Amino acid sequence: MIAIDTNILVYAHRFDSDVNDEAMAVVTRYVEGELRVRDPLIAA
Repeated sequence: MIAIDTNILVYAHRFDSDVNDEAMAVVTRYVEGELRVRDPLIAA
């Protein structure tokens, strides 16, 4: 499963976080389809 980084979700949820606005913007753009989670890089 590929998902948004947990830290982004935590910061978006915590209104007392200094980066709440930025994190909410990322989550909102993802939900609205403007962003997509990319395939992970696999180190050889």
